[in-house]
Amino acid sequence: MKDAPLVALGVAVAALAGAFGVLLSWYYQPYIAAQNAPNVSGASLLSAGLFDLRPVALAAWTLAAFAIGALAGGLIRRIVPAIVATLAVYAALALLTANVLRQHYMTPLVARDLNIPGSAWVISEW
Repeated sequence: MKDAPLVALGVAVAALAGAFGVLLSWYYQPYIAAQNAPNVSGASLLSAGLFDLRPVALAAWTLAAFAIGALAGGLIRRIVPAIVATLAVYAALALLTANVLRQHYMTPLVARDLNIPGSAWVISEW
């Protein structure tokens, strides 16, 4: 039962990060809409800077940083070294994801025509 406050704090942190991600998504709506306008180069939802600010991604990264910090604090038991270790591990994880893993993400399928043939929908595959 000692971990209940830590879990509650983690849920609260993730919920606040998700709410902040919703606010950021609302803020960036005009820039995303500008992408569909002719002769305007707007931002994409999957660009590196905006994808990490989406509500689910922001909550997940925040929860990952919280978990890394809780683990570092539990193992090291000193505040400043645990903070430094958390920043180092989180920065390494973020750089690894941005520089190595992101290039292997699948290219999104974008359909501009709303009349998609029925054979294009794959329902039975995972």
